Amino acid sequence: MVKAAPGDTQARQLLADALRQMGYNTEATIPRSWYLSKALELEGKLQIPIIFFFGPESILGSAPETYVNQYRVRLDPKASYGQEQLLGINLEGTNAPTMGLHVRSGVAEFVPDVTTHYRQPDVSITMSMEAWAGYFVGDIRLDELLERNDVKTSDIRSG
Repeated sequence: MVKAAPGDTQARQLLADALRQMGYNTEATIPRSWYLSKALELEGKLQIPIIFFFGPESILGSAPETYVNQYRVRLDPKASYGQEQLLGINLEGTNAPTMGLHVRSGVAEFVPDVTTHYRQPDVSITMSMEAWAGYFVGDIRLDELLERNDVKTSDIRSG
């Protein structure tokens, strides 16, 4: 009913109540969070932002940490199973420290500043914010990124 009549407050409250009860009854944290957040949104107590990327310029004005942190969910758990490596990411022209993604057997942890992490980077990459933005939104493939003049990496074949 909410999709057919989004302004129907009674239908929205019924759906919010149902989602809230589902959230209270589930043991899993991710679905619980989704159910409760969606219930609050239906009641007008929370606004869940929707992010659309319309090209690299859509992220250039944001804090670099935001999109390096978000990149951790793009990890292929099968490809990283049994692996442990820390990738250092330095975005030139920003005030951000060298950040990192610490991959441990299918999970990637965002490291806000690799100089404070207990492990040194196994591999590092330095690039312009423009290169990172293009790669993040999918305009630049990895092989293209590594060939750019504004991208420098440590030699991953030496380790």
